[in-house]
Amino acid sequence: MISPLLLLMDDEQTSLALIEDTATSTGFEVKSFTRVFKLQNLLLKKTNAAVLIIDIVMPDMDVLDLIQWLADEKCSIPLIMTSGYDEQYLEETTQIAARSGLNMRAAFNKPIVLHDLEASLASIYHQLVSN
Repeated sequence: MISPLLLLMDDEQTSLALIEDTATSTGFEVKSFTRVFKLQNLLLKKTNAAVLIIDIVMPDMDVLDLIQWLADEKCSIPLIMTSGYDEQYLEETTQIAARSGLNMRAAFNKPIVLHDLEASLASIYHQLVSN
C-alpha cells in the first residue's frame, strides 16, 4: 500500500521536524513547505493529499487569505491548523475555516502535544485505509 500524503506548511524548522516525524511514524508520506505559494502551486495540480497541516502565522500570506483561497479552490482535504501565536486567534481561525466549508479536523497550540497530534493523524489514517 502506498502511504497517504500529508502536506505540511510551517516556517519553523523545529515544528516541521517534530510534525514530520510524528506523521511519518503514523504512516504518512510527508511533503513540507516553508512558503505558502509553493503549497498553493502543488494544490493547484490537484494533488492526492490526504491531510493538510498549516501553521496559521506565516511570513508570506495572511491565514485568512489562505483560508479564502482554499475555499475558492474547493479544497476538501482534511485540515489541521497549528499556532504558536495565540490560542484565541487559533480558535477564531478554525471557526472561520469551518464556516468557509473547509474540512477542519483539529487545531493545536504550540508547543504541540505530540501524543494528541498522533491521535488525530491516526484517526485520519485509519479512515483512509478502511475506505
